[in-house]
Amino acid sequence: CTSGHAISGLSNFQLPSLKAVIGFFIGGLIMAHFLMPLIF
Repeated sequence: CTSGHAISGLSNFQLPSLKAVIGFFIGGLIMAHFLMPLIF
């Protein structure tokens, strides 16, 4: 999952992992922003 990936990546201070986590987080926010009005 994303949270597990974030914890394992940040504990090792891996920059690509950090970028991936940020990308997943932003992507999730954008998808929620577009999907919430459609669902509700």
